[in-house]
Amino acid sequence: MDTILPDPTCFALQKLRATAHEIVAVVCSTQTTSACPLCQRASSQVHSHYQRTLLDLPWQGITLRLELHVRRWRCADTACPRRIFTERFATSIMPYARRTDRLTTWFTLVGLALGGKPGARLLQALGLVAKPDTLLRHIRSLQAPARAPLTHIGVDEFAFRRGRVFGTIIVDLLSHRVVDLLPDCEPATVSRWLAQHPEIVVVSRDRAINFGEAIRRGAPQAQQVADRWHLLENLAERLETWFRDQARPLRTAHDQLRDASPTLLGRSKAEEAEGQAEQARQRQRYEQVQQFKAQGCTAAAIARHLGVSRQTVYRYLAMTSSPPRRRITPPQTAQQRHTRRYVEQRWAQGCHNAVQMWRDLKEQGHVVGFRTVSRWVTLLRKATGIRGYRSTEPSPLGPPSTSLTPRRAARLCLKDPAHLRREERQVLADLLGQAPEIQTTYDHVQAFGRMVRTRSGQDLDAWLVEVEQRGCAPLRAYAAGLRKDDSAVRAGLTLPYSQGVVEGNVHRLKLIKRSGYGKMGLATLRQRVVLPQAS
Repeated sequence: MDTILPDPTCFALQKLRATAHEIVAVVCSTQTTSACPLCQRASSQVHSHYQRTLLDLPWQGITLRLELHVRRWRCADTACPRRIFTERFATSIMPYARRTDRLTTWFTLVGLALGGKPGARLLQALGLVAKPDTLLRHIRSLQAPARAPLTHIGVDEFAFRRGRVFGTIIVDLLSHRVVDLLPDCEPATVSRWLAQHPEIVVVSRDRAINFGEAIRRGAPQAQQVADRWHLLENLAERLETWFRDQARPLRTAHDQLRDASPTLLGRSKAEEAEGQAEQARQRQRYEQVQQFKAQGCTAAAIARHLGVSRQTVYRYLAMTSSPPRRRITPPQTAQQRHTRRYVEQRWAQGCHNAVQMWRDLKEQGHVVGFRTVSRWVTLLRKATGIRGYRSTEPSPLGPPSTSLTPRRAARLCLKDPAHLRREERQVLADLLGQAPEIQTTYDHVQAFGRMVRTRSGQDLDAWLVEVEQRGCAPLRAYAAGLRKDDSAVRAGLTLPYSQGVVEGNVHRLKLIKRSGYGKMGLATLRQRVVLPQAS
């Protein structure tokens, strides 16, 4: 029976007493001496006896309570101010504790993993009674263990409330552990924390301006490192903006015909008219923004006058022409996708008869109307110029390709050519052949991508000069931004540090934060994020 005791070397089991809801173990101490907590001198003089009641680990889902009979001792050192002290059990029970150390370990693990209410429900299922507030108080009382001096850290923001309230997460890049959470991402707060750690030599960050300024003020001795993924992401955003003005090269003849046939896109005539009206409103707003800009109005003044957000005004100010119509295709069902692929496949094989295709689909068990098949075949006839339905020669064009969106075009230009699929290579080749400036922009983007992938920051100067002389306007603006952050960008293109570790911990923080249903305060969130990794 000694196996149920917290420490069999210090305790002896006298008897067990069972009730309907718990088991009570009567235990006495077997120590012959005890050390004074002040002078640490061992004493064998017993002063009196008393009883402690503690909770221990449950036994087969039943609560186990200890009735511990212990003693008070007289200090053997006459000069010690502590004349009488209680018996200590350093290996199993803390002074004044109401539960054993091993049960406290349960509270710690469950509280850090689940929090208050979920943790209390789990402990209740295991045979313990613990209130959510008890677990939360225990979590907040935990002390983080001492850590080695910080030399390489990464900083990033996270949201307490998405889009409204933000904080700062600080991660040790060498151990991949979260160091601290700050209540906001203001430069003053971050710089104050950095000033308390003068041993920091490297700080990784994204392209946010507030963190760059905070690091310069709080840790001027540290080398800032711009994250490579964010460099590429910012480049993709600039490239996407440029492709929005290059809408015509991105559209294929097939999709232009589809746009002229709204029924093929699942839109009614009323929905098509509404889309055209929305395009007219956007064109009118673009013209209004440009007129106010010509009059010298600020973005904030334009936003107030038109009743729109400043982000909308900035988007229109960055455009060189009126925004093109963005057609949002309703999601197709599996049956519709299969019908389209089947019609395009049979057309490429040489079958141009809509009736025959419809009959074949019916024989295969597909429920599809003849009008649906006929619309797709009519579209293919217009795209290929083949009029007769009796022709059986395969179409030299093959299945028609879909148009590129500005975002997909930007991603294709940024992607490593070695990782392109065969169909992506064909789409990219068609895109680059549309205009010489697209080929030039692609060469610039690929050159920067190679610098990022190979960490060859020594080629940055030549790339900046080339882009400033021959690059498109968005790339020149991107190059100007790199020059403003020159030191951090060069370090990002040379050193091995990045924000990957920080972003991973941000995702972990989101999971913990959401488990609190938006009611977790900073103190509890910091403990649940920092302590599991520190221990």
